[in-house]
Amino acid sequence: MMKTNNNDSQSPPRLPPPAAGGLGGRSASQRAAQAVATGTLGGFKIARPKHSYFSDWSGVARTITADDIPAMASIYFKNLNKSEVTVAVTCTKVYIEGCTDCKFFFSRGIITSTLEAWRSDRIALHVTTPIYTLQLDICQGVEVHMANASQFGSLVWTETSEVSIHFVEGNETFTTGVNVVQPGATGSMAETDQYIVRRVDGALRCEAVIRLPGGFASTEREDKEFVRNQNTDVQ
Repeated sequence: MMKTNNNDSQSPPRLPPPAAGGLGGRSASQRAAQAVATGTLGGFKIARPKHSYFSDWSGVARTITADDIPAMASIYFKNLNKSEVTVAVTCTKVYIEGCTDCKFFFSRGIITSTLEAWRSDRIALHVTTPIYTLQLDICQGVEVHMANASQFGSLVWTETSEVSIHFVEGNETFTTGVNVVQPGATGSMAETDQYIVRRVDGALRCEAVIRLPGGFASTEREDKEFVRNQNTDVQ
């Protein structure tokens, strides 16, 4: 059975922990995401997008079109099982919670270029539109298939294992997750660490996220580069 809810007055969906930020200049998609989050753009108020909810499907093959969601809505999938979903409409953001053995196909634009999934196992994301912020929290067995590397910005994950990112163009595959960076890790070690995957010097790299004074998110590599550049400037 399909359940949808476009009532903007309801509480927003539970979100995973904030993605690592402060890792470079703000892109257009980041500014768009901030506008959506704050309801302001350039000092002017803008309408907050609504959320369209699709939940409790099992064994369903479904295409989401413009007839199914309000314009500019974010899409929230919850508790889908053994289902195949094609999103053939532009949306603001995508949330996936509690889904198992599902395939998702995204062929139209995601305005904020942001997709977040949590507590989901064995899901496949087939994407032909840019995803500059991908976040996975408490997931296992996630496949990300993208047309080319230019559509990928970063992946932030925690308590997640068996993740693969594949770019069709160039036939490039990168694997990450607790099983890769902390083989055999259990308990608080795997639960609290957060990692970010980005392209560094031409190759994808997974790095642990550290918190600098003030809560600023960075990596050990970037912190060392920052200190080195400061020392060079002083000299």
